[in-house]
Amino acid sequence: MQSPKLRSTRLGLVIIAIACGWHHRALVAGSPGYAAAKKEALRLIHTDAGYDYAMKFMAALDKEQATRRAMRACMPGIPGRKKDIRCGVVFVVSAEGRIGMLRDSDHPVALCFARSFRPPRYVPPPPRDHWPISWEFVFGP
Repeated sequence: MQSPKLRSTRLGLVIIAIACGWHHRALVAGSPGYAAAKKEALRLIHTDAGYDYAMKFMAALDKEQATRRAMRACMPGIPGRKKDIRCGVVFVVSAEGRIGMLRDSDHPVALCFARSFRPPRYVPPPPRDHWPISWEFVFGP
């Protein structure tokens, strides 16, 4: 169940999935690995509380253009590239609204996104601590 509100195209980048989360390129103490966090995020997005929180979280990120700036900084400029580059991240939000990040790989684009992402000063606190929100970015040719 994916809402059209959760899908948008920005500068040839498509956010194709939303579900999990983490903070400032360092693991939050006690946080799960990427695969476990993504699985939990996908479970939560199908709940009323999970969907509602994802909408609030996305609005907070969009307000400060946090993901847009990081994606723009990392857009691959490879002439003649024929394949999409896919990168997954899981944002993990603390009870106080701090954001951490887990990434699915050490692909240069994923590393660039992790380095370039500047979390907003404020996101609404989630329903519980260590709330995951998963995103998959597709950088098209």
